[in-house]
Amino acid sequence: MLCERAAEVVRQLKVVQDKLGSGYLSAFPTSHFDRVEALQPVWAPYYVVCGTYQDADILCGVCSIPAGLHMALPACSRCASIARSAF
Repeated sequence: MLCERAAEVVRQLKVVQDKLGSGYLSAFPTSHFDRVEALQPVWAPYYVVCGTYQDADILCGVCSIPAGLHMALPACSRCASIARSAF
């Protein structure tokens, strides 16, 4: 029953992510991430996003919900891009 409910949550989050069109999925405006990356004062949104995507990854493995992992890919791409530009 847990996996069925988790799959429905992941499906609904994917619907929201697809409607936004950019791959972005967070409770924070994108400007918060821009401020963190520019080393300007802002509450650290990556902390919450990391937990969200970590949960999605766990669901992918435990409940065999691959969509959970696919939802995290845009955020991973952004982080990789930031890391590349820093070095």
